[in-house]
Order: sequence, then structure tokens, then C-alpha cells
Amino acid sequence: MRKQKSYTIANNAPYVMVSAKAVPLGAEIVWRPRPPKPEPEPELGTEGNPFLISTPKELSGLQDFIGDAGAGMYFRITNAIDLTDYLSPENPGYNGGAGWEPIGTS
Repeated sequence: MRKQKSYTIANNAPYVMVSAKAVPLGAEIVWRPRPPKPEPEPELGTEGNPFLISTPKELSGLQDFIGDAGAGMYFRITNAIDLTDYLSPENPGYNGGAGWEPIGTS
């Protein structure tokens, strides 16, 4: 594959010559810039894009990220989380009456 040559044409807009074609003298040549590359989605769980925690269930889910599973991951609690309903009987946090299960042991 031949290496593409880059050119700058009018208003400092970059163009790439990918092929050449003979055209009649005086023919209008239309240059079109390459479309911009889409920005990649930021990786979730990084310092710049942490996992957002806003519910008791999400807070409890941090147990899945203890130790190596959560190494290098970032989380941010986005608001005050009220555990009252979550820890009441018939709800997921009730834990057989034992209440909140701590996240981790140290």
C-alpha cells in the first residue's frame, strides 16, 4: 500500500490525496475534507469518569469490587443515600434482620 500524502488547502483545512484522476482542462475540482473521527467514549470507572453511586443498591454493589476486582477503579457518591427503606423488612438490605452488611473487612 502506498503511503498517503497530506496537503493543506485553503483555510488550513487538511486533505489527504488518496488517488489521482485525469480531468479535462478547466473542469471544476471539488475538494472535500475528511469527516472528523468520532471521539471515543471515555472508559467507565476511571478517575475522569468514575462510576456514579446514588442509590442504596448501587452502594451495596460496591461489595463486588473489593480487592483486586476494584483495583484502580474510581467511584463517586453523587448524593446523600438514605438506607432507611433499603434496610427495612422485605427489602434487599434487611439481611435477615442483621442490617447493613459492611463493604469489605478492613
